[in-house]
Amino acid sequence: MMIGILQTNTGKKGVELFLGKFIFREEFRACLFSICMGKGDFMREEVFDVPKKFFLDLRQQLEKNLMDASANGEFNGNAKAIALTIVTI
Repeated sequence: MMIGILQTNTGKKGVELFLGKFIFREEFRACLFSICMGKGDFMREEVFDVPKKFFLDLRQQLEKNLMDASANGEFNGNAKAIALTIVTI
């Protein structure tokens, strides 16, 4: 679902729509991990690959969107570094 926003909206628009889900308003909305992952995903050790794969896919898609935004003149930074930074927030 969250990665789908990036996949269907290329470049800067996708990144803006994705990050819009995490804007703090009147109440604390938690971190990216808490919002994206379902309750209880870390209860068992064998499900560790679920969030690991999710965040790897997310980082790669963010990087792609930022590279597209760069090609369109909407972004002037290091796509790989910014994607990793967003995922680790």
